[in-house]
Amino acid sequence: MKKAISFLFVKLCFVMILMGQDVDVKWGQLNKGGSHYDSNILGENEDGVYTAVYNKGWFVEAYSKKEFKKNYSVSIKAPKVGKYKSEIEKINFFSDKFIVFYSTYDKKTKNYELFANTIDAKSGKSLNNQKSLIKLVVENKSRKGSFDVSISEDNSKILIDHSAYYKKQKKTKRKYFLMDDQLAILFKKEIDADDFLPSNYIIDNDGSIYYLGTSKGNVHIGSFDANRDYEQWKEKLDFSDQAKGVILFSGMYMNINAKNDLTITGYVSKPHYKTKKNGKKKQKGTKLAGTFYTRIDNESKEIVASKLSY
Repeated sequence: MKKAISFLFVKLCFVMILMGQDVDVKWGQLNKGGSHYDSNILGENEDGVYTAVYNKGWFVEAYSKKEFKKNYSVSIKAPKVGKYKSEIEKINFFSDKFIVFYSTYDKKTKNYELFANTIDAKSGKSLNNQKSLIKLVVENKSRKGSFDVSISEDNSKILIDHSAYYKKQKKTKRKYFLMDDQLAILFKKEIDADDFLPSNYIIDNDGSIYYLGTSKGNVHIGSFDANRDYEQWKEKLDFSDQAKGVILFSGMYMNINAKNDLTITGYVSKPHYKTKKNGKKKQKGTKLAGTFYTRIDNESKEIVASKLSY
């Protein structure tokens, strides 16, 4: 991505949009990227803004809020774990540190193992505190699946999700591991994912897990409630009383509002038909039809607002 990016300019643009006030812009250092440059802002603290950059390899970078310049850019290599090569799965930022998640696969034992190492955000130096987090037995390398990482808003909880298809059992298994910011496991759960395929997750500051997905054209919402010993709840979102026909959902987004209620928004599409010469209609894909909104009470888990607009 050939761009010249000033992180401070981008940050202050957001401030102007959100606050609706005039701001004196002080330009930061210009950062030039090559054809393989891809930068993602991971987080910030009182000292700076922190990013993960892919530029023919992974880097973590820090930008000073006081001096308006880049403090460092540190290359992140996937380390060897014993005799095994590793692959970087994800890089996250937590208040005062980066955590690099990386994995190995043992062909002999079929163990797929996830590790973590911490990088000090102030100095950019590795703390060399490699820790094994999760070890799973999978069928083979091509069906080992993958790990995904989500973080609560206050950086106190980490959700690691693993999904893989097991051909011999003819099913997809999904495993959740909830951890604190010291990477200690607080809760773990395995679910059968064949009939329910979550597409995104939210963790609140208490450690409750909310997940969202679709199955057979229907939207499903579920949770593991930290305040109820991680009791599972799951429900289909039903718009049949508002829908005028078959609808499909996409672009779904979850959020927790100021009242700690869960809100879900997204797009709805409907089948698009083309009339043939003989007068018969044949479906030719779908077309965007409108949007939907749902709000779920955090305590009762009841749907308190539901609107389909199309």
